[in-house]
Amino acid sequence: MLALLALLLVLACPALPAQTVRGTLVEEGSGQPIPGILVVLADAAGKQVGGALSGAGGAFLLSAPGPGRFELRAERIGVRGAASRSVELAAGQTVELRLAAPATAAFALEGLVVRRERKRCRALPQAGEPAAVVWAEVRKALGVAAWTERQRSFSFRLAQHERELDPASLAVRREATRYLVGVAANPYQTRTPEELAERGYVETRGDSTVYSAPDAGVLLSDEFLDAHCFWLEAGGRGEQGLVGLAFEPTRAARRTGIRGVLWVDRRSGELRHLDFRYPSLELGGPTEELGGRVEFEPLPGGAWVVRRWHIRMPRVAQHVTRFRGTTSFQNVVQSIREEGGEILEVRTPRGELVRAAGRARLAGVVYDSASAGPLASAAVRLAGTPWMARTDTDGRFRMDELPEGRYRVEVDHPRLDSLAVSLPGWEVELKRDAEVRLELATPSRREILASLCPGGITPGRGVLLGTVRGTAGAVQGTTVTVDWSRWEVSDGQNQQMGRVSSSPTVVQQHRKLATSTLDDRDRYRVCGVPADVPLHVSVESAGVRGRAQTVRVAPGEVRTLDVATPVRGAVAAAPGAQPAGEPVAVEGVTVVAAPREPRLEAGGFYDRQKMGVGAFHTGSPTIAGRDLPGLIRSSGLQVRTGSRGFGVLAARAMGEDGPCAIPVFIDGVLVPQSRTATLLNTPVAAVEVYRDHTELPPRFREQGACGAVVVWTAPRR
Repeated sequence: MLALLALLLVLACPALPAQTVRGTLVEEGSGQPIPGILVVLADAAGKQVGGALSGAGGAFLLSAPGPGRFELRAERIGVRGAASRSVELAAGQTVELRLAAPATAAFALEGLVVRRERKRCRALPQAGEPAAVVWAEVRKALGVAAWTERQRSFSFRLAQHERELDPASLAVRREATRYLVGVAANPYQTRTPEELAERGYVETRGDSTVYSAPDAGVLLSDEFLDAHCFWLEAGGRGEQGLVGLAFEPTRAARRTGIRGVLWVDRRSGELRHLDFRYPSLELGGPTEELGGRVEFEPLPGGAWVVRRWHIRMPRVAQHVTRFRGTTSFQNVVQSIREEGGEILEVRTPRGELVRAAGRARLAGVVYDSASAGPLASAAVRLAGTPWMARTDTDGRFRMDELPEGRYRVEVDHPRLDSLAVSLPGWEVELKRDAEVRLELATPSRREILASLCPGGITPGRGVLLGTVRGTAGAVQGTTVTVDWSRWEVSDGQNQQMGRVSSSPTVVQQHRKLATSTLDDRDRYRVCGVPADVPLHVSVESAGVRGRAQTVRVAPGEVRTLDVATPVRGAVAAAPGAQPAGEPVAVEGVTVVAAPREPRLEAGGFYDRQKMGVGAFHTGSPTIAGRDLPGLIRSSGLQVRTGSRGFGVLAARAMGEDGPCAIPVFIDGVLVPQSRTATLLNTPVAAVEVYRDHTELPPRFREQGACGAVVVWTAPRR
C-alpha cells in the first residue's frame, strides 16, 4: 500500500477570538492601499498566531488568541524589507492602526551570484548571507500558501492521475484519471511534521512501503528546519532564470530526511516549484527520478496554491545473481508508479472563476503512404490511456484537455489490422499551455511488402494473406493451400536448309502449389503468388479439406482473403470450380442488404464481424440497455451488477487468484466500472464480446489480456 496524494474534502468554521486588530496596509510615501498582501500576527516568541490577506482597499482584520503583546508584519514577495509594528492587546480589545510597507522596487535576486563551493551541511543561513535572501522569499510564499490552505476559501476542480512509467524514459505505459470537485484545505494531504521527523518520508509497514511528500506547513516547521541544512544552487537547463535553495538531511536525520531544491524566480522573487528526492532508498539502477515535484502558483488577490504535484514511487523486483557458489540479491526498479494531480479550476465559494489551468493539446494528420493520400477513420490514441481521437476525411485529428507527460502515440485502422501491419508508435512530450502537431504516416507499399515477405517478391507477383475463422481452438493445426494453373507461351528456333526460321509457339501448362501454416494470430500468408492468375484457396483441418475460393492478385498487391475452417463432411471443389461466396443467379429471388451504421463502419465493427472471431450482437433497430447484462452472459461471460454499474468476468479464468476481469469499452474507449451504469438506460446499437485473449483484435488487446466487451451506443436520431 502506497501513500496517495488525496483530496481533503473537509468544511470547518473557525471560532472568533475576542482580541482583534483592524487596520489598513498602505505604501510608504504615496499612501496608496496595498491589496493581496499577507499581514501576520506573531506572539512575543515570534510564532505566527494569526494572519489575513489585505483586501481591495488594503484593509485587514486579525484575531489574537488572547491578550498580550504582538507584532504585525507585512512582507511583499520580491521587495526587500518588511512593515512591522508592535501592539498591546487587552482582553476583548479591538485596536485600529495604519501599517506602511516599502514600495515596489527592482529585486536583488537578479544580481545574486551563486558560487561553486564545497558543499557544507549548514543550518538555515543567517541574515546577510546570499542563501538567507533566497530563503526570505521562499518563506513569504510558503507562508501565504499555508495560510491559504487553512482558510478553505476556494473550491477546486481537480484531475488526479495514477500512472505506470517506464523507469528509463519516463514514458507513460498506463494511466487512469479521475476528476474531483470540492472545497479543500489542501489539494493533497501529507503527514504532520512531527510524524515525518520521527518516521521519515519512506516508511516500511509490514510488506508495504509508504512514501510521503512535504507541503508548505511541513517546509516551514521547526522539525523540518532543524533536520536539514541549506545552500544555494544555480539553475540548469530546465531552470533557466531561477535560483535554487537546496537542502538535504543532516547527519543525525539521514534516515528520516529528504533532499530537494526550492526554485525561485530571479526577476520576481516568486517561488516556482519544489523538487524532492528520497536519499534513503537503496535500489539497483538509477533512482534520481524517484521523488516528486510540487508546483506553486499565486492567485489574483494574493493567495497562493499548489497548482500541480506528483510523487514517483518504485515498483521493485528482486534480482538474483549466482557466481561461484555465492548467491546475491539486489532490489531493482522494474517500473515507476506516479500519483499526482492538477488544479483545473479555482473558484470562490460563490462560484466565481478565479483561475483556469491550461492543458496540453495534440493535433495532426495521418497519411496513407500506400495510396499517397489522407487516412480517414483511423484511431489515434495515447498508449495506455483512454485518450483517443479519430481522423476525419482529410486524415486530421485533434485532442484537447490533455495532461502533461511523455506518451507514445499509436495509430490503428481496420485495413492495417487486415494486413497484419503494426506501427511502432511515436514518442511525444506534452506540455501545459502548448500544442504539439504531428504528421504521421502508415508504411508504404514497399515497406509493407518488406515486413510481410523479408526475402522480397519478384516483379509480376503479389502477396495473399488473411485470417482463418472458426470456433475457439478449432483453427489450430489448420493448413491453407493456394494453387493455380497458368499457360505459358515459348518460342522455339528451327534451322531448316541452312536458314533460321521461327517454329510455331509451344503452349505448356504449369501447375504450382503453395502451402502456408497459421501464425499465433490465426493468419496465413503466401508470398510471391503470380499476378493476374486465378488463385484457388482452400482450407484443410483435421483431415477435411473445404471448398476452394478463387481470387486474383495484381502485380505488387497485398490482397486479403479471410477463410473459414471446413465443416466435417464437406467436399473440396476442384481448381476452377465455382467457389463458395461468389454470386450465383437465382430466378425470382431478391436479396436486400441491411444498411450499415456509419459509426460502426468507422469503428471497424463490420470488418471485425466479417472475421468471425468473437460474439457480435446488433439490434433491430437497437438493444435496450437493461438487456446488456443478459446479452453478455449469453456470450459465455459472467456479469456482476451493482449500484455503480456492472463488471464482467471470464468464467473459465477462475482459480486461486480469482476471476479474470474483462475491460468494458464504450464506443471504442476504455471506461471504469462506474461509467457502465449509464449504459443500463442507454439504447445500444451493437455489442462485441471477446471471451479470451486469443479472440482479441489488436486495438483492444493492450487494455485487457483476457478478453473485452465493446458496447456501441445508438446515435441520437
